[in-house]
Amino acid sequence: SSSSSGSSSSSSSSSSDSSSISSSSSGSSSSSSSSSSDSLSSSSSSSGSSSSSSSSSSDSSSSSSSSSSSADSQRGSDGIDDDDDLSPYRQPLPPLKDLIDAHSDPKGRKVRDGTDVSWMLDFAVIGNAKSGTTFLKNYLGHQSDEIYMDPSETCQMSNNKTAGIVKFFHKHLDEEGGGKDGTTPTKGAFTPDGRRIKNGIKCPKETGTEWGLPNYRTYFPDADFLITVRHPVLWFQSFYNYRAYAPTNDPMPPVRDLIGSCVDDGSPFVCPNACGHIRTRNVCTDRANFHHQLARLGKTNPASSSERERELLRGGEGMGVVPARSRIFLAELGQFMPSNVEASRHVARDLTDFLRLDRPLPSIETVGGHKRHYSDEERISNFINICDAEHDGVREILLDIGRDASEWIRDYFMKSPDVVVSSPEAFVELIEEWGRDPCLGGEGRLLMEDDELLY
Repeated sequence: SSSSSGSSSSSSSSSSDSSSISSSSSGSSSSSSSSSSDSLSSSSSSSGSSSSSSSSSSDSSSSSSSSSSSADSQRGSDGIDDDDDLSPYRQPLPPLKDLIDAHSDPKGRKVRDGTDVSWMLDFAVIGNAKSGTTFLKNYLGHQSDEIYMDPSETCQMSNNKTAGIVKFFHKHLDEEGGGKDGTTPTKGAFTPDGRRIKNGIKCPKETGTEWGLPNYRTYFPDADFLITVRHPVLWFQSFYNYRAYAPTNDPMPPVRDLIGSCVDDGSPFVCPNACGHIRTRNVCTDRANFHHQLARLGKTNPASSSERERELLRGGEGMGVVPARSRIFLAELGQFMPSNVEASRHVARDLTDFLRLDRPLPSIETVGGHKRHYSDEERISNFINICDAEHDGVREILLDIGRDASEWIRDYFMKSPDVVVSSPEAFVELIEEWGRDPCLGGEGRLLMEDDELLY
């Protein structure tokens, strides 16, 4: 397959208003970024875009895009990468009070206007729920000394409490650098032998909330995104059962009542915070429109594309587009399953390249997932088997969504130079299954049991 580098030096205009999907612009061109009055100025970040180069390969398991490794950097006399992009890590750590807006918001939930904090975050695992985000967070956070991840789910961008990420990583760098403001954060930012440590977070709903992507564009415009997807039918079942198992006095509504929007006002967005009180608990068929969420990143241009692309994206226009210069690593859940040899074979290698790590990540097959333990029989009794006849109607809706989503991802999204897909031919085989009913042939129960893996 054809292989090209992560992205060109692309950046997007950070206006205060998002454009609609029908008028989105591609994020892959070499354009300059202009900040809106409420945006922070951009700075060079080690996670910024690299220049693009293309090469051809007959090996179908190669990555559809590959990025330059940080090993190309030169090391200075102190043993640390000698690169202008690393200058924020060589400077004294600014006091937290200089980064947080405590004047207009005494609770300190917002970043101070005009303050550049973009260097604090390199990447984010931003979607989708029950599609491998927990596995990816644990895999990256535990398997490389070049990655530091918040061990919890970090959704401050969606909650519009933007200072949370800054506080977390400031505390880490402050403690590692000596425990006081003004220290150089070298110890927390570099391994003992001088390799730069990449900071990452995980929140599996950022592409579907109103504020998630706009806040990344404003505060962390150079952070790259890792996005996971899966068969919509199996995603729905897994997410429904996950919510049904949670200890609460309010049972999940019947599946037939979860057709359409996740919120009762019909908004295209999902609930960003404290969602236990909403009727659906963010489980709904509309949320399976992974292509509508991916289109918000502005990596394709439906306005100048075919009528077919506009048709595939119809219904998602209300979410708007937030053009991102971020590179995207897109994976299907099946690629994290070692039993799927072809699809998972090069994931570790391609993630290593994408994140610009100096040392390779271990292969997926040596790590694997582990089963989520559902042990409370009373709560398990609330589970559904999506293959039951009573769910045929909802399943057909999800299959229609799956056909549209897989077609758009394959024919449009994957063609962006900013989108990286490991083993692209195997990936396409996985997403083309989205239009096929997993319940045919009596496999439904088996699939549900497999689905309990902690992904």
